[in-house]
Amino acid sequence: MDDIWRWKVYHLREPQERRFSDAIKRATYFTKWLVKLRPIHFVNRPVVSAEFLSRFDKEETTLLINEYFAIHSSLSFLATDAKRDKIILAPKTMGRLLYHLHYRDITSDSLMIWYQLVATAAKNELIIMR
Repeated sequence: MDDIWRWKVYHLREPQERRFSDAIKRATYFTKWLVKLRPIHFVNRPVVSAEFLSRFDKEETTLLINEYFAIHSSLSFLATDAKRDKIILAPKTMGRLLYHLHYRDITSDSLMIWYQLVATAAKNELIIMR
């Protein structure tokens, strides 16, 4: 909420005119903080290096549970705004986003642009002129 307030104060011409944040900002900051704070964890997962390595399975999807949850929740914000039942990313796109959220430092500005593109596509608006 602090990020959204800061965005309104510093980036909007008339901050008082818009009391509520839009779906893109909610998706952006929800993703940013969920990935940063990593609140979802599994108690029985080993934390000692040797034990973790002996039980490591590269196919285990729970290693990216916070990223998955952030993306799916954020896409539901965008889908509601676009008046769609749901937004499902193509597997390659989902994989790239998961990778970048987990291993790279994505700024909130770049996330906002990315979610804007997704929202635009979800509303069947053109992104690229042909």
